[in-house]
Amino acid sequence: MNDLASAWQILSIDTTASANNTIKKTLDGFHFLNKDMLVLQAESTAQAKHILSKHSDIALVLLNTMDEKLESLELIQYIRINLENYRVRIILRTGYPDVLPDIRLIEEYEVDGYISKETLSPAHIKVASMTAIRTYHQILTTTHILRGFASSIAHEMRTPLATLRLQGEFLGRVIPEMVTTYKLAGTSKRCATPLSSSLIELSSDIPNKITHQIDRVNTVIDMILAATTADQIDSKTFKIFSVKQCVHEAVTSYPFIHGDREKLDISKLQDFLFSGSDSLLIFVIFNLLKNSLHAIAAAEKGLICIRTQLDHEFNALVFTDTGSGISSGVLPFIFNTFFTAGKAGGTGVGLAFCKSVMHAFGGSISCESELGIHTTFTLKFPVLKGKLPSSTPSA
Repeated sequence: MNDLASAWQILSIDTTASANNTIKKTLDGFHFLNKDMLVLQAESTAQAKHILSKHSDIALVLLNTMDEKLESLELIQYIRINLENYRVRIILRTGYPDVLPDIRLIEEYEVDGYISKETLSPAHIKVASMTAIRTYHQILTTTHILRGFASSIAHEMRTPLATLRLQGEFLGRVIPEMVTTYKLAGTSKRCATPLSSSLIELSSDIPNKITHQIDRVNTVIDMILAATTADQIDSKTFKIFSVKQCVHEAVTSYPFIHGDREKLDISKLQDFLFSGSDSLLIFVIFNLLKNSLHAIAAAEKGLICIRTQLDHEFNALVFTDTGSGISSGVLPFIFNTFFTAGKAGGTGVGLAFCKSVMHAFGGSISCESELGIHTTFTLKFPVLKGKLPSSTPSA
């Protein structure tokens, strides 16, 4: 028997044991891309969910849609939404060759296609599986490269940034002494051209500007690193924190530019507690602020409001901006990993990271938007009763 870690795992889902056995007989041990294939079997939605929850590295799901179509759709939604697994490839097996799967299903849930049971042969099964596994392999490779690239860039940038910070701190110590000297010289008859007050003010502000820009770059680096490791969140380290404190910490440390801070309203915040990581929530807030500021810049208008909604089961942190909005055709895909739209240079990991964090917290994130009018992100947290914050945010 193949070792699970060294094989391409394929989950065959069919209520008929003989159909599953046909898939297993065809693919078990078939060698492709330096690994053998290993077929797991499920004869019900419940069995399939159990296997999928236990094995996050399944490469391909072969799903029979001959039975109740709504049940098949619910299982696909479970994979993509509940498990947040957009790596695994899904191929539908249908007994109705004349009825194509819903195009919306293929688009929104990243279904890779279908094979007809009427013309099903070992060759068809192998070709379809090879194509899907190749795509799965490319996704894994891209993720690995992205993580390595992000870590490499972070490492290469940290050292010169630290050097620049030291130089800025040195200037911060030296410039006040120089200004004092020039002021004294300006009162002397020997100094014909004393420094103007505006030049003195500008010189004194240089160290602060250097530090601000370095902090801004470091924040972006931290966000990228956190986003590329979102699937490695360890809930064992979670503690109890104050949402209001996290928001204030995020707003205080976010590197706003060009007066953007004045476009943000946080006056409607009521506090509640959540179980999770303060640092991760602050990075989520950073991502949403960054997106909202981009939307406002694109629309050349708009404001941002961060507020809370308290309820019995879930408390919510709500972000609303009145910027460019998101089109209805794009909205269903914004939380998908590597999906980007409307932002040059975007990596497509920011909102996927936000979704992974909120899922790890036992909550959720959703988005409503009207193009050209508004975008609203709602972060829902399970209600914690009788709990006190572990500490203030540490990010």
